[in-house]
Amino acid sequence: YKNLESATFNYQKIKITPPKRNLKMNIGYITILHTWDQKLNFHPHIHCVIAAGGLSNDKSKWITAKNDRYLLPVKKLSRVFRGKFLFYLNKAFKKNLIKIEKTAFINLCSIASKNEWVVYLKRPLGGAGQVLKYLSRYTHKVGISNKRIKYYDGETVVFSYRDRKDNNIEKEMKIPALLFVQKFILHIVPKRFVKIRFYGFMVNRFRKKLIALCRSLIAEIDGNLSDILPSISLLPFIDRTVCQVCGKGKMKLFIPINSG
Repeated sequence: YKNLESATFNYQKIKITPPKRNLKMNIGYITILHTWDQKLNFHPHIHCVIAAGGLSNDKSKWITAKNDRYLLPVKKLSRVFRGKFLFYLNKAFKKNLIKIEKTAFINLCSIASKNEWVVYLKRPLGGAGQVLKYLSRYTHKVGISNKRIKYYDGETVVFSYRDRKDNNIEKEMKIPALLFVQKFILHIVPKRFVKIRFYGFMVNRFRKKLIALCRSLIAEIDGNLSDILPSISLLPFIDRTVCQVCGKGKMKLFIPINSG
């Protein structure tokens, strides 16, 4: 490519056949940002929990995925996501938000636009409740818990991790203390940055009213709510003021008085 515009033109020419059927519904979903892996490496990714259906435009009925299928064709979804991702990546580059040499960026876009992107979808083995309980572990936690830190001598830190590539076996890693701190602060989000976001009928302003409506409409269909629209109440509340060791003592907050 001679210029960035030609690279943009290339991946925007990817043929994307739109789905034959229009959803014609208002869906709802939750996104949760997760930035670390077991070794505290920077691994940003987003978990999405999407209801298997949605409200009709007039809010008079619940529309669910037919024949036990997903809402969207998986292969078409992967191509649409690829096009959207590269479009906004290019937009960010033009605004100088991405610090990379121009030729290298064009080559990266060229490779990414030619490869097929994969969307992996499957039903949770333990049901919708299991997924919410799993994700709730990350919503209000930091990159590593105290119990995983095994040793610190002032110069090095030893912490445990599970090796996903080796049958999830627990192992230990020893690194300099400064490197450990550098890894840890990678996962401290900026002030007022929102890690959990709600969309559609789950948006904060109307969530209570619309979810109650959804559940009542689903109950009219088959009386089964558990697998179609899991209750947000499944997300456990964790009181961070309670001591995590003894489970009894509570933290007291004091506002320092400025004597000056």
